[in-house]
Amino acid sequence: SENTENRLKKIEDAIPHIKEMGFNAIYFGPVFQSVAHGYDTVDYTKIDSRLGTNADFAALCKKLHENGIKVILDGVFNHVGRGFWAFRDVQEKKWDSPYKDWFIVTDFPVTLSHHSYECVGAYKWMPKLNTSNREVRDFVLSVMDYWIDKFHIDGWRLDVSDEVDGSVWTQARTFLKEKYPDCLLLGETWGSGRKLMLGNQMDSIMNYIFRDIVRDFFAAESIDAADFDGRLNHMLAEYPEEMQQALYNPLDSHDTERFLYLCGGDKRRFRLAAAFQFVFPGSPVIYYGDEIGMTGANDPDCRGAFIWEKEKQDEKLLRWYRRL
Repeated sequence: SENTENRLKKIEDAIPHIKEMGFNAIYFGPVFQSVAHGYDTVDYTKIDSRLGTNADFAALCKKLHENGIKVILDGVFNHVGRGFWAFRDVQEKKWDSPYKDWFIVTDFPVTLSHHSYECVGAYKWMPKLNTSNREVRDFVLSVMDYWIDKFHIDGWRLDVSDEVDGSVWTQARTFLKEKYPDCLLLGETWGSGRKLMLGNQMDSIMNYIFRDIVRDFFAAESIDAADFDGRLNHMLAEYPEEMQQALYNPLDSHDTERFLYLCGGDKRRFRLAAAFQFVFPGSPVIYYGDEIGMTGANDPDCRGAFIWEKEKQDEKLLRWYRRL
């Protein structure tokens, strides 16, 4: 889209709703300059022009903080977009590029093909960074530090964190926690996050195992109460109590079907699942729009724009979430 409307200002306009609901933090999907969808980053120091400017983002962070709402950014450091400056340099200078070891090149000269370099799921538009490379680690740390230092963000959600070399997160924790003791490091993983939460890397992980169990019991109704109990306790046994209290527990996300969709539109089951989510150990996480009854299958249907028309919102569900 060439539309340069300040979408970050739209979020600022939504602060009264966010505050009224009792939410105290926002995790943003990727906001940096990219070619297509944010996960193919081109410039890690610049807000995507489709959203606004760096100044707009600074103003939004200030406003959110004034309202007691923390800001978590999405750090996509496993891979970059095809327009990323270091990758372009490798394409242009081939063997002579000082950045050739920033990527896992399998065939020179580099062409836009998954046969030339490792990429995400054979998707040639997203070359994988060689995160075991010291220069790459230093670059990642410099980006993480830049947005905390200059814009006072409160932490990072780290994309596919279990696929990035662990030395990146060990170094990031040591470096960032010394400067910003309260900054949050949240890792994306779809399995057990115990290894990431041993104290030298992440503060928390996206607990998709919780989501899967709750989905099967409340939405799909494919397991009975005994199985539900057994699977939950098996999951909890992975983590000491301190870790349990820190887990990031979603019902759904930008990478899954919306929970109401999985419930077949049955809002009673949806409300029960939300209530369970709020009483379970850990932090309940609400995917935007769930509180007003938004539904949809997996990407792209789960990523629709928030519905602001009051007459199209489910007021009963909104009251339920507000009460929770």
